Amino acid sequence: MGKKKERLIEKALRTYREHLEFRREVEKKETQKFAEEARKEFTQRFETEPERITAVSPNECHLECDGLKFRAVMTRGDFRFYVLLKCEKCQRTTEKWVTSLLSLGEALTEQCICFECREAELKSMMEAVSERGEEEG
Repeated sequence: MGKKKERLIEKALRTYREHLEFRREVEKKETQKFAEEARKEFTQRFETEPERITAVSPNECHLECDGLKFRAVMTRGDFRFYVLLKCEKCQRTTEKWVTSLLSLGEALTEQCICFECREAELKSMMEAVSERGEEEG
């Protein structure tokens, strides 16, 4: 009778710690697997191997290629790639969904203005129209 019997609280806490450790290991493997699958998909879609991949979660990773930064996520069983661009007005980082070389070229060519700056422009235009209407009336 030299061995002390494990109490219920100790059993519960030990079991929970073991479960957390198991989940961490599974998530780590799933995160690495996702990053590798995203690398393959990126290479296939954009015909270029990413230079750097950072695993974030089992459903997200970040990629860098040719000076561009991308975020890859899994949505409805399919990869979505977002190119990260700077707003031309405020320099905030904004995302543009890209599906191919064509859509990436379009995203890089189009003017990049974030939602907040677009909202401010729209508000300014609405106020100008409203002031003109008051002057005419």
